[in-house]
Amino acid sequence: MLAVLLVDDDAGICSSLSRILRQDGYRVDIAHSAAEAIDRDHWNDYFAILLDRRLPDNSADDLLPRIIERAPDAAVIVVTGYADLESSLAAIRAGAADYLLKPVDPDDLRGRLRRFADLKEARDNVRRRDAQVAFMISHLPAGAAYVDNRTDEVRVNETVEAMTEYSASDLATRDLWFSHLLGSRADEFRQQYEVDRLEGFSKSRILPLKTRSGREISAEFSAYRYNDHACLDDSMT
Repeated sequence: MLAVLLVDDDAGICSSLSRILRQDGYRVDIAHSAAEAIDRDHWNDYFAILLDRRLPDNSADDLLPRIIERAPDAAVIVVTGYADLESSLAAIRAGAADYLLKPVDPDDLRGRLRRFADLKEARDNVRRRDAQVAFMISHLPAGAAYVDNRTDEVRVNETVEAMTEYSASDLATRDLWFSHLLGSRADEFRQQYEVDRLEGFSKSRILPLKTRSGREISAEFSAYRYNDHACLDDSMT
């Protein structure tokens, strides 16, 4: 069940809005002050937070960054009157996702929350697929490495770690990769890598690698390039 946090010191508004939201199947938690809003642990539960512009113990200006820090994925919707419209637009610039004018129109509230709920579902699906792909790559029987040639970042799967006896953090950059695995010949193979990259990795290469324990192994590398990224596939020979 999707959850909404409603932060407003007006009991009547809280009652009417929470009734609307519960009718639409949302779980609603209510806080009547800034202190009560912040005093909670399960911020990841909320996909949306309705924040009154004026609270008895604090302002949305002070409370907003604290909420965004705790619930970065939640859509914070500032609820305000016409007199506070300019400051509400400032809240948008400070990280709020949207604003609603009082009195809140139920259909307008429903429509906006529905869009944010759809966004959360899409984001969750992407994260779930990313996790599945990461798991699959990490457990491939062949070694696999991803290279970002703009940042020099390298990511390797568990097979590379087992084969080389180095951890992923030991091989986290191209410099670390070449220096650890190719030792005194690092510069030679770094130059060869750049040539192969410019040529689109048209051929595979067998490289002499040295493991963390000093054992020498040979690995055949094949690769492909996508923009400034390279993916390497290697197997022991």
